[in-house]
Amino acid sequence: MSVLSRAVASDLSRTITATVSALPFALAVTVVQTRVWGAELFVERYAEVGIPTIMLTFWSAATLLYCLLTHVHLSRLGAATLRERSAREAASRHRHWYTPLLGSGGPASWTISGGFIVLVFTLVLAQSPVWRSSIWLLAISALSVASSWVVMVYTHALRYCERDAQERSLDFGGDEEPVFADYLQHSLLVSVAGVAAPATPTTRAGWRDLTQHAVTAFIVNGVLVAMIVTLLLGRFT
Repeated sequence: MSVLSRAVASDLSRTITATVSALPFALAVTVVQTRVWGAELFVERYAEVGIPTIMLTFWSAATLLYCLLTHVHLSRLGAATLRERSAREAASRHRHWYTPLLGSGGPASWTISGGFIVLVFTLVLAQSPVWRSSIWLLAISALSVASSWVVMVYTHALRYCERDAQERSLDFGGDEEPVFADYLQHSLLVSVAGVAAPATPTTRAGWRDLTQHAVTAFIVNGVLVAMIVTLLLGRFT
């Protein structure tokens, strides 16, 4: 197995690869801000603008890279291979105590982290006239909003895939075995429309996953809408 293949073979390896790869983006933002504002002004505004900008940039880069690696890797797998690897991935979560600490403990770890970051920085940004008056900083905020929502869709798609591999918890209808695109579509529709989805849960665990996802999506969507409204009101008032 090549180095690239090992970097995307498991959810844990994709998490680590995306996290490490996102560090240069955060560093680049720091350099750009220092050059634009000047070192003295950057240090003066570091707590107000610098730290939030770096963290939001890092979060956006890490989550979008994670989703990209996940999509590229799993979309190439056939139904049988996807089911086999998903079952193995789900089983491995219970064998290693450290996986939840590294953000590989399932959908909740990514979604809760993203929701927490968005909520905290919504409160911070709402109090900062400097942030609200800058198109550049508002663009970074919008990117963090988008990346938080996208990673919610992908992590829950993975959860559905793993659960279905373990106990056939979803019925997509028809005779064809589901591939990753089917789980992704299912997750996308649940994230947008609640329980309206192309697949029907067939087990209690499957219904629990769907309910948890619908509630989580409702909360995350509410936070994201509140953040957008806050930033727009701050920008145009």
